[in-house]
Amino acid sequence: MIPLVPELPRLLSTSPSNASWIVTTTLLAGAVFTPISGRLGDIFGKKSVALVLLGAILVGSLLAAVTTTLIPMVVGRAFQGAGLGMIPLGIGMLRDTIPPERLGRSVALMAPHWEWVRPWECRCRRSLHSITTGTCCSGCRERSASSVRVRCG
Repeated sequence: MIPLVPELPRLLSTSPSNASWIVTTTLLAGAVFTPISGRLGDIFGKKSVALVLLGAILVGSLLAAVTTTLIPMVVGRAFQGAGLGMIPLGIGMLRDTIPPERLGRSVALMAPHWEWVRPWECRCRRSLHSITTGTCCSGCRERSASSVRVRCG
């Protein structure tokens, strides 16, 4: 969504300030649902809450895909933002199923798959030397699922 922000006013026939609500709503919904979903997962079961959040992502994606106006796009993106609550649920599911000595490594392996949560971070393939020395690239564009990823900047 971030690369489309400059085009959103034209695509949705609205002003740039109104179009910025598309990103804002997603982040706001994520900020609200992240702590709530973790608690609801503890009360009603993580799998049940995860399925509800996946349903919200599906509804939001379908709504955002078929709309050509601002309000349904904002509502759809709010539903998608609710899906950010999957992060604490995923960590909780790992905590419940993985032995404590492997938990840290498991969360670290799961974290790169949350790249869609942090689109503003630059990620790139680097050697083990660059990871241990802390060197990083500038302007990287590579996003391979099989690569080692490090935060740039």
